[in-house]
Amino acid sequence: MKRVLFCLSDFKQGGIPRCLQSLLEQLDTSFVKADVLCLYQDGPYKGALKNCRVLPEDYVVSRLMVHTKKIGWRNIWKHLPALALKCWRTLILKLTRRDILTERLHQLASKCSGYDAVIAYAEGMPAQLVEQITCSRKFVWIHNDYSWECARSGASQTNFPVFEKVVCVSEAARQAWIACYPHLEAKTETLYNIINEEHIRARAEDPLDDPDFCTAQFTLVSIGRVCAQKQFEVIPSIAAELKKAGGSFHWYIIGGGPKNEEELVRSAIRKQDVQACVTLLGEKVNPYPYLKQADAFVLTSRYESYPTVINEAAILQVPIVANDIPCVREMLHEYDGIVVDIKHMAQSLTTLLNHNSLRGGGYPNNKYWMRISIMPP
Repeated sequence: MKRVLFCLSDFKQGGIPRCLQSLLEQLDTSFVKADVLCLYQDGPYKGALKNCRVLPEDYVVSRLMVHTKKIGWRNIWKHLPALALKCWRTLILKLTRRDILTERLHQLASKCSGYDAVIAYAEGMPAQLVEQITCSRKFVWIHNDYSWECARSGASQTNFPVFEKVVCVSEAARQAWIACYPHLEAKTETLYNIINEEHIRARAEDPLDDPDFCTAQFTLVSIGRVCAQKQFEVIPSIAAELKKAGGSFHWYIIGGGPKNEEELVRSAIRKQDVQACVTLLGEKVNPYPYLKQADAFVLTSRYESYPTVINEAAILQVPIVANDIPCVREMLHEYDGIVVDIKHMAQSLTTLLNHNSLRGGGYPNNKYWMRISIMPP
């Protein structure tokens, strides 16, 4: 029996916990015994991982991982310990040049022993922890597109040479990483995220009782964290073009994020006067019933490493329209979906809206009708 430890940052809604969940579900438990060490165990994936043992979180580390941007007057009492610890960390760092977070991670690492392999399922703090664990085989997963500087924030905290392999979730992500670390190319591997199709189809059948969600009109759905990467703030302007062209539709954005990022989207909705056809639904523990009932899924991201939601839409046979970024080209082959520069997305969506045969979900992504002329010149 092999013992493996997976380390990740949090259990919040997002691609990394979801991909780890799918990976763990496929483990051969007669051969591998898996432990999971999550540094901040708050979120919908707490208690949702199978075929593993979730180790207790370290209270100090977990409080220091709370994002200050998410603390407001409404939840300040809940996060008061986190604020106090953050202030204490800053004070100690200035006075003594000691980092209590680094010290705490070292203490946590000393408790992790006897593993045959240790996996940092993301760069940054999980990798920083894994570096300090005594184990002969260490791996780090890359879930970011390193061609974007803002996606490399965790790299400064990661000592990549100590890892046996650097595992990238797409070939596009691997090439972007190699461009930053060409001397470590031999360490890299591409391993696509595992998708549990049965799980997705089963969860898509869950009852959906949401008065804010209606499919009477052509229904567009976008899913993800509300942040600059996902570029949801451009949706209202695209929706305004569709509205101007006479389209009858409703576009739902499923996801949550920092209050300032959500307000950017809401402000754009008001500015474009599309309140009647664009709705920010917020975070949903189970987004699959929404996705299944959509007439099309739309990916607007500026960059991605491997957007799992594209495969999830394909599994549920929902038409896909995606911004033209490297990993999307890798995922969507000819006739698998519409890949279009976001500047021309309104034109492609207008064409989709005019094809009534789409209504009712009878569209398989890789069949005949994707051959119609829907791409801009």
